[in-house]
Amino acid sequence: MFLSFNINPFESVFIEPKRIFNSKNYNDMYKSIIAMIDEIEDSLYNFKLKIINSVKNLFGFDSNTSLKMGIHEWVLKNVSEANKLILNEKNKLIYDCINEAMNYDDVATINLLCKAAVNVFIEDWSADISATLIENLNTFTNEIRNASKIDDSLSELIISNAPEELSPMGELLKNNVESALSEFSESVSTEEKIAILKELIKDLI
Repeated sequence: MFLSFNINPFESVFIEPKRIFNSKNYNDMYKSIIAMIDEIEDSLYNFKLKIINSVKNLFGFDSNTSLKMGIHEWVLKNVSEANKLILNEKNKLIYDCINEAMNYDDVATINLLCKAAVNVFIEDWSADISATLIENLNTFTNEIRNASKIDDSLSELIISNAPEELSPMGELLKNNVESALSEFSESVSTEEKIAILKELIKDLI
């Protein structure tokens, strides 16, 4: 009713509600609308709880543990602090969400995790894509376990040799390199892109 287009606002506000709610009393209609909104919010909340429990089950911790603590503990068990992981763009978004965005509110956290994993907040789903979410998170866990790694010593070497500010020509070169990497997108894996850059760095150091 409220989302459909109607060139006549009077009809949308004063006529249609009476027909839909079968009532001429606006107080009764208002109460019906509030009750309907509450019902939708309760359903959405329970739906989120169901997804939260599915994610907790995927990462292997009990329902009493918060998403933030449970997933962080899983990451600590599977990722060495001495190395940086080489992940594809989608899994890097999930990894960054886990490390930087998650909080102790499970309902807020699952929304952030959904945005990272399927690029849509739960409220904006046009259909139930929870199976896709779990599939993407399962792919993420497998890639974390098998991801190639860069030793921190290499990262520190690169950083220590980098100037604090780039010249205009340096910025142009940087932009051209970023553009070239972006053009190949997923057709060249993140691991292979880094391998290419490492080879170039070796030639310069």
